[in-house]
Amino acid sequence: MMNSYKWVLLGVCAIGLSGCGGSSDDNKSTVEIKVAPVPHISAESSQANIIKQGIVLPQPGIYQTALLTRGNTQKIIDNIDGLAIVYPRGERALRWDVLADNGDLATWWIGRAEVLPGSETPSALSLTRISRKTDAGNFVMIKGDDGAQLQPSPYQMTSNTPTQVLIRSQQVIKSDGTTVRYSAFDFSSTGTSFYHNWSGDIAITPVENTNIKNNAWGNKTGHATEMLGNLDVTNNGGKLTVSMELPSAGCTVIGEGDVDASKPLSKLAFTGFEKCKFVEPDDASWSQSDYKNTAGLAKVKDTATAYIAEFHDARNSDMLVIGFPELNGVVFKLANK
Repeated sequence: MMNSYKWVLLGVCAIGLSGCGGSSDDNKSTVEIKVAPVPHISAESSQANIIKQGIVLPQPGIYQTALLTRGNTQKIIDNIDGLAIVYPRGERALRWDVLADNGDLATWWIGRAEVLPGSETPSALSLTRISRKTDAGNFVMIKGDDGAQLQPSPYQMTSNTPTQVLIRSQQVIKSDGTTVRYSAFDFSSTGTSFYHNWSGDIAITPVENTNIKNNAWGNKTGHATEMLGNLDVTNNGGKLTVSMELPSAGCTVIGEGDVDASKPLSKLAFTGFEKCKFVEPDDASWSQSDYKNTAGLAKVKDTATAYIAEFHDARNSDMLVIGFPELNGVVFKLANK
């Protein structure tokens, strides 16, 4: 039987690669590329499994990312904070989120590969890119009985016609002058002009996962206008409880699940949303992610599935990530301060 992740990546590669309504900003041509092994890919997911121009994605987990410049030998674009989450396959789809933020422009690439019941072959593929500037005018939210809803971004594009490989091996020059080889997403199909000199390629490297510990994360200033307040994680012999305070919504949602020591992501079921009233405070000082996360959580009526991981970043700092695969880019990334 086909490996549960194999089809994903055969199809997933399809997702970001042709222009929706045309070609990419840079009119990249399709090139046949042999793919180097990608970290965290099982041994049976090899080049023998490449179908047409499909290729496997990394297995589920958290990945550090870096945007790469144009050119035959690419370089890392500095001062862009990035992260990728590849979620475990759901009942009907596999999803992944990739984030990038340079302080002025935040971008989410939201990938989805759907599969019909009883089938191992994706029936529909899509990659949506949403970019938002820090200008508050880009964060217009509709307030109503159904909660807060974020207006569509003026910098949004969807691609669903595969023509190029999604992950390929790239030679990259690091800031210290050394040359390394990365595996990289090709997201050029949804545009590249919004980040200066960006090729459309995003290099990925797996993070060093650590045990999920009892800890308090998040903001502790106590302001009622904050999107996220205290976030408390309790690991009681492998039983996880996450208490997430949402001050501006006037509620606290609770996530419960079990630590899966054999996998980089552990599953949570969040409840308590019926007590929340998601609004955009007039005097809020929110980030792009705060607005995006509020709009996503406002759509939850009962229970929301999430995945959690704790890891060390490139600076060896403790980090916590909680991602909601069904909420299209709702991700909380927290540093241990």
